Amino acid sequence: MAKKQQLLAKKYSNDFHQMFAILKIINADFWKNFSGPFFTFCFPLIFICILGWVLGYFFMLCGAMQIGIVAVSLSSMPQAIFDFKQSSLMKRFGILSIGQFKVLFVMALYYFIIMWVSFFWSLLMSLLIFCVYWNKVPGWVSSSFPMINIDTMKQLLQNISWAEFLYSTFIVSITGISCGLLLVSLAKTSIFIQSFGIILMITSLFLSGQFFPIYMVKNVKFMWWVGYFVSPFKCSIGTCIESWYGSQGVFNVTGSHIFNFNKDYVMQCLIPIGGSKFGEEINIFNKSEKIVNIIIPFVWIILLNVITSFKFRWSVR
Repeated sequence: MAKKQQLLAKKYSNDFHQMFAILKIINADFWKNFSGPFFTFCFPLIFICILGWVLGYFFMLCGAMQIGIVAVSLSSMPQAIFDFKQSSLMKRFGILSIGQFKVLFVMALYYFIIMWVSFFWSLLMSLLIFCVYWNKVPGWVSSSFPMINIDTMKQLLQNISWAEFLYSTFIVSITGISCGLLLVSLAKTSIFIQSFGIILMITSLFLSGQFFPIYMVKNVKFMWWVGYFVSPFKCSIGTCIESWYGSQGVFNVTGSHIFNFNKDYVMQCLIPIGGSKFGEEINIFNKSEKIVNIIIPFVWIILLNVITSFKFRWSVR
């Protein structure tokens, strides 16, 4: 019995050392390649600056928080895993003896952490960039919306339903990892990953309300409903937006929460488009849509991971 325990201890020790060695390679590869740091730190910063200054921090910061997560999951992570599984290092570290899904789990966990680093980096940069509006709103906002009470940065952060927002961000991260792993499992070339990943990323950013105020997307009915079928991120980004504007105000007229299905999520229109009038209240999510927003992300996650489990194979030279 003691001998068996020693053998088991040795086996798990070997597995640990192999996995740790692989983790070190993943980390070194992340910092060595351009795409990893760029999509984690620079890419979301570009959108925070451009969209935050052009459309206003009160419109765009919520979507900007998630841009790094989506970009890493659809570009950096699948490309890194694809390159890694094609390399001779797979054979050198005896990866097949460990189990492909153990290694895949470690790689996914590493990029999960990177996604949250990007999230908190985006939040920190937003505070630094727009700190001048901590206790006041921009002058152009006061003149453009004199009858509307727009939150300062301090009020905006105070009004966020943080528990719901972090939960929604967690779901976005898991959805992103599932999408990234599916891309790797289907890809035969790195060009496929980059092309399809970028298409899915841009589609998701537009249809989920990250590039524009979400009521603008809502007013284009066809694109609004198409988003549920083509973007795995639409529902989870929707709950992020609702929880970001967690207190009653211009961007959450009813004071709704993502798990409160008795209140619709309603916003006031500040930029008229698609037939909407200034100040008009637009119903973003009714009771049924709010239930869908909670359930559908799990459907996407399960579906994507089931397909990955059948399709993914390590390619060892």
